[in-house]
Amino acid sequence: MRVLIAPDKFKGSLTSAELSQAIQNGVNSCDPSADVEVVHMADGGDGTLDIIKAHMSAFKISGSYLDALSRKRKSHYLISGNTAYISLADTCGIAQLKESEKSVYHSSTRGMGQQIADAVARDCKTIYLLVGGSASHDLGTGMAEALGYRFLDNDQQEIGGSGANLHKIQSIRGPKNLEKLDQIDFVVLTDVQNPLYGPDGAAVVYGPQKARTTESLELLESWTVEFANRFFTKDCNDIPYLPGSGAAGGIAAGAVYFLNARLQSGSEYIAKLQNLDDHITEANLVITGEGKLDRQSLDGKVLSSILAKAEKHQKELWIVCAKSELASKEVSDTIPVKILESGSLARNMLDSMENADIYVKEVVRRQMTLL
Repeated sequence: MRVLIAPDKFKGSLTSAELSQAIQNGVNSCDPSADVEVVHMADGGDGTLDIIKAHMSAFKISGSYLDALSRKRKSHYLISGNTAYISLADTCGIAQLKESEKSVYHSSTRGMGQQIADAVARDCKTIYLLVGGSASHDLGTGMAEALGYRFLDNDQQEIGGSGANLHKIQSIRGPKNLEKLDQIDFVVLTDVQNPLYGPDGAAVVYGPQKARTTESLELLESWTVEFANRFFTKDCNDIPYLPGSGAAGGIAAGAVYFLNARLQSGSEYIAKLQNLDDHITEANLVITGEGKLDRQSLDGKVLSSILAKAEKHQKELWIVCAKSELASKEVSDTIPVKILESGSLARNMLDSMENADIYVKEVVRRQMTLL
């Protein structure tokens, strides 16, 4: 049997590589002769930069950049030829914040803007922005501020780019190097397909995991709509409705507006980089995984890319997850799908996270015995 293992990560518990190893241990503990191939996956968030570096000739540009709360921290991005790859998750993402530090109102994307400015100064002609794993909801205003954009209130006073200031911004002044920015091909690798606002928008769907309990997401949504109506819809009415424009607290929409960027699926980019289609064609069984399986998993995440290719080639698919809110038939009705919940073996949530590799190995082993 030829088994392809191609998971994302268990966020906060196992990296893609660690999850892959746990799954492989489960397969081999039952069938040592199984021909196992591993392809590490990501969708534009945590781990994406590592996969890109592993599959192309690229070098790190290291420096001190601002995190989501404007504190200096060491980070890096990649350059390959005249192309730069910049990761929001690695620079000013939510993974760098303690639970008590999260603030969807006051967090910012300025750190990513600093790295873009550095890549521009190095004459990069194409810049990929990897925007998964964000801590902010500033619609890219923090990023734009670091690139020289200026935001003015009613009194023509400059104010910073943040979620809390979206409703205060009445006018925008472009940077002095706007002509140079216009000559660069910006591509945003998104991890979701959500629009900017509305019931499936950034504030409603992703705001809760970034906000303090004292921060009103209803208010943030209204500020988002207000800002978008004032600027994003002025020259191009469809920016807020572009699939993926709500990615990373609206930085995707902001990148389209401020940088004339193109939006692209992060998981599809990584899949193509690793020739995933060919690997799935040769497999008898495909095993993927992510921490929580829900409707969002099917909307731009790694699973959606794996699923589409498994359906295309009519391969059986196993999904390893800590917790699932979906039944197999809700994932696909055209191929056999098995959902393996490792968390069902744990005593509690903490146990599930701390010993995830053990439980993943066991649920895979048990399923293998049924083949």
